[in-house]
Amino acid sequence: MRVLHVYGGNRYGGVERMLAGLARYARLAPELQQEFALCYDARLGEELRAAGARVHVLGGVRSSRPWQVRGGRQRLAGLLASGRYDTAVCHAWWPLAVFAPAVRRQSVRLGLWQHNLVQGRHWLQGWAARHRPDYAVALGPFMGTTLSRMFAGMEARVWAPPIPAPMRLGEGERTALRAGLGAGPETVAILLASRLEAWKGHRLLLESLARLEGALPWTAWIAGGAQGRQEQGYAECLRAEGVRVGLGGRVHWLGERNDVDRLMAAADLYCQPNTGPEPFGMVFAEAMAAGLPVITTAGGGPDDFLPDECGERCRADAGAIAERLRGLITQPERREAMGQAARARAAEVFEPAARMRALAGVLQA
Repeated sequence: MRVLHVYGGNRYGGVERMLAGLARYARLAPELQQEFALCYDARLGEELRAAGARVHVLGGVRSSRPWQVRGGRQRLAGLLASGRYDTAVCHAWWPLAVFAPAVRRQSVRLGLWQHNLVQGRHWLQGWAARHRPDYAVALGPFMGTTLSRMFAGMEARVWAPPIPAPMRLGEGERTALRAGLGAGPETVAILLASRLEAWKGHRLLLESLARLEGALPWTAWIAGGAQGRQEQGYAECLRAEGVRVGLGGRVHWLGERNDVDRLMAAADLYCQPNTGPEPFGMVFAEAMAAGLPVITTAGGGPDDFLPDECGERCRADAGAIAERLRGLITQPERREAMGQAARARAAEVFEPAARMRALAGVLQA
């Protein structure tokens, strides 16, 4: 079965890591021949090729430039006409809105891979809603329950992605990495790795850390770089906020990283207190696989796979988050037990061979 995954590819986050995982584990689903069509040949394209995937570049497309939309559609139509694909899967609303007409012209089955919640207030969702797909796939039950708001009567097939086995660092390498980021042997390293979007809870984490007693041994690593002008402004505000609340050198701003797996192997816990519901939460699954206890806010995709023995969930309140942080910082045995439970849970739910077999079943159906 020939599958063409269609996506933008100009930014990098959880969606891109999932697509790279599909390429990395393609050999586990030999009945699927997966290829990728991207508008922008950036970091995602490089990772797909490194994993052995075939990548087609459609050229830059901006929604505000009709001639680019027409050109992108024409290039995709030509690719579909020459490739004998069984299905083209548009990942998220923008590719569906832009490329659905090209897929329809070639009589190829049109799929939507849902990566976001249907909220109904954004112009892009309104544009995408004009193009009902033949089927939809959603990452997790929580996300899938919202699809019928856009396409009446349509139910998404729920699928969970493959999560690789965690990276293991040698003791010397781990110690050196931690020391370079302000974490001594007794320091608890708290990691947050996400896109620089306000609802990911960066400011709430800073407010929570500011409530901890100064003598507690912790440092925070915040990974994620600005991928646009708005995110650059947000990053500058966050750094200023860290100084304002007196965190000083205890918070390390790491910028864009391509070694988050190494950071997870060196950290002690993962804290991302979202102020809005997480559609799925790829990074939470990755943190669990790395053996990190997770602290986050209740509601959203992680509720489907993050049980109480693996992490802490509470309301989006700085006092409540600080209480959870304090508990895990001061109780290493509990932290270790939760990390072990998280690793076992991730191995059970996100085992790559099982997830790729399940994907083959979903797409073939």
